Amino acid sequence: MRCSRLIAVVAFVTLVAGSLIDAHQGAQTDPNSQHAAWVLECLTRMQTIKPGMSRADLFKVFKEEGGIYSGTEGHYVLRECPYFKVDVVFEPATAGSLGFSRSDRLKTISRPYIQAGIMN
Repeated sequence: MRCSRLIAVVAFVTLVAGSLIDAHQGAQTDPNSQHAAWVLECLTRMQTIKPGMSRADLFKVFKEEGGIYSGTEGHYVLRECPYFKVDVVFEPATAGSLGFSRSDRLKTISRPYIQAGIMN
């Protein structure tokens, strides 16, 4: 009697463990969950850039999109994907300068948005 209970418990545990492993592997190979995880990773990285940070900090995550830039405003794209964008306003590091210094400070940064690329 004890032996049959032990066999039943072992069989149940094996079945449950196998189901959990299959479910975990299925989630890892599901392209939709992989895409969603990548987008979340990108969004998290974009949200690390805050007002008060330097232009150099911005360039660790974003790059210039192309087109014409002023020293105090611009559109920037995520390094990994040119469709994820932000608009930035800078405060020049030196009063009266035109900007473009890596030590310029971000005055404002928009929420990330998605938009097709700009062709030069």
